[in-house]
Amino acid sequence: MICEELFGIFEGMKLKRINNFLKKRMAGKDMPNYINEIPWVGGEYRGQLKYGVPEGLGKLVMPDGSIYEGEWLKGKPHGKGTIYYTSGGIYKGEIKDSKRNGFGIYTRADGKVYKGLWESNRFIKAAE
Repeated sequence: MICEELFGIFEGMKLKRINNFLKKRMAGKDMPNYINEIPWVGGEYRGQLKYGVPEGLGKLVMPDGSIYEGEWLKGKPHGKGTIYYTSGGIYKGEIKDSKRNGFGIYTRADGKVYKGLWESNRFIKAAE
C-alpha cells in the first residue's frame, strides 16, 4: 500500500497530496516540529503534541467561533497566548491552567482596555 502511494507521488502528484499523505502517516505522532490537527475539547486543535496531547505552540478553534492561540502544557492553554472571544474582545497575555493569570491586556469590543494583573480570570490590579 505504501509503495503504491509513493509510486503515485512520483508519477506527478501535487505537493498538497504529498502533504496529505504525510499527515495520514504521521497523524498523532509526537514530533516537535510537526503540526497536528486533532479534535480537542469540542473544538479543532492545530499544533504540536506530546504523548497525543496539545503541548508547545498551537491554536484551538471552538464551534462558537472563539479561538485560543499560544502556548500549551499538558493539554491546556498555559504560558503566553491570545484569546479571541465571540463578543469581539481580545485578551493577550499570560495564561495558567486555561485561565487568565499574570500580566495581560484585555480589550473589549467597545474599545475599553484592562491592562494589568489577572488571577483566575479576574482583573486584579491595573498596570501603572
